[in-house]
Amino acid sequence: MTGRKILADCMALGFVALMSIGTMLACSGTDGGTGASDATYDTFPSPDLLPEPEDNPIIQLSSSEIDFGSVVLGDTGTASLSISNGGTGDLHISDFELNGSESMMLLAVGDTALANRDLGDELSVLLPIMLAPEAELVLTLGFSPLDFGPAEGQFIIHSNSDQPITWVGLKGNTPEPQVCLTPESIDFEARQVGVTASLPLAIESCGDGPLEIHALEFDTGSSADFQI
Repeated sequence: MTGRKILADCMALGFVALMSIGTMLACSGTDGGTGASDATYDTFPSPDLLPEPEDNPIIQLSSSEIDFGSVVLGDTGTASLSISNGGTGDLHISDFELNGSESMMLLAVGDTALANRDLGDELSVLLPIMLAPEAELVLTLGFSPLDFGPAEGQFIIHSNSDQPITWVGLKGNTPEPQVCLTPESIDFEARQVGVTASLPLAIESCGDGPLEIHALEFDTGSSADFQI
């Protein structure tokens, strides 16, 4: 066998070996020789294929309850209610309602004043109202008592928010508790050390509503010599 023949045979064997190694590398990581790869790869879709973010309007109210306090006959108490859009889509307000006492009123929507108690034709001209994200609308509500008794109601807002029906509690001339103390101050005067003195303190409910006492305690900084 000549040197040239030996060299050719060696090159052929090397080529076969390289093919075998390449085949092994190509098949490495396969499952049982079936060609199903065990390796996992993170895939990132093209930005053009990503879904668009959904518009999501969220209604936000400045208060969940409005207390007009004490209002005498012939007068009208007023309070403001702010409606804002804390979401990412346009908030569409389709309707307002007033339930409960007829003494409750919607007096103004933004800068537009309303004259009627029944939210009739005047309001239909203004609705629907659209609030863009972060926009705000201020309403003016009123309480004009029709008698001397307490009044309660609800102001209801209809919209396309995640909470399509949102309401605010309304009340006026409701009984309020009040506490009266007798006497208003107590003076123990001069006392000998080691001698305990006691004086009475009367607590009276003097308001229109029931009084609930949850705790009796001394104010911060009071002397530890005083006890109940």
